Amino acid sequence: MKLSTMLQSLVWGIGWWLICWSVATAQLQDSGTTVSQPDHDGARGLDSVQAVVDAVGVSSARALVSQTQIGNVMEEGLTASIAVVRDSFQNNRGIIGANQNTGNLNNQANVQVIAHVAEGPPIRLGEGTVEQRLVDNTMVTSGAPRQDLIENSFGGTVGIVGINQSAGNLNNQANVVVLTIGKGSGFVSLEDSSLEKVNTGNKLIQGSPGPKSDVITGSFSGFRGLAQVSQSAGDLNQVSNTMNVSFFSK
Repeated sequence: MKLSTMLQSLVWGIGWWLICWSVATAQLQDSGTTVSQPDHDGARGLDSVQAVVDAVGVSSARALVSQTQIGNVMEEGLTASIAVVRDSFQNNRGIIGANQNTGNLNNQANVQVIAHVAEGPPIRLGEGTVEQRLVDNTMVTSGAPRQDLIENSFGGTVGIVGINQSAGNLNNQANVVVLTIGKGSGFVSLEDSSLEKVNTGNKLIQGSPGPKSDVITGSFSGFRGLAQVSQSAGDLNQVSNTMNVSFFSK
């Protein structure tokens, strides 16, 4: 797949947070390109970060996502919660990041870093890092029905897709891709990813359990590229997809 085709379009999703803290940084070292969009003001959170560079002398590419939920208390009434993506994102080209939640107090982030070097020294691919913390939160729920649904979507799409869905509450969700492309003498070496998750001191007080479902149906037919999907219809969950990919072309 040509880089120009993969980056032909950028499609941004919309995500909302209440009092959570989500920070994501995409960085290409020595290229002069840094993207950082932290937000912890209690009103809006981070949706997506994308850094793309085509340059000589990129020594490393790295992505960091840090999501924290500490000391929140939430009580939910008997209200159904449904998050739906239906008949959407068909035959797209490029990078697609979508965040959707009908619950409360959710952190969601999509981060993509792409480095393309045609000549010069090799790229050293830095790690993609995800840090997620759930500490001393209390969730009181009545057990109302919840569903996350992706239906008849992303068919024929080519590129990178990251989507987070949450009909639940107090969840951390992150999709991270670090992609390096070497050409000519600019070959690529691959390093590790790292994950850190802390889940302690949380309380879930639940009435009669209601139905919960995370469903993908009739979707991604004919899809080509990298796809990451996170769904959480429950509460107090931490979900992350981290992918480091490198390849060389003549």
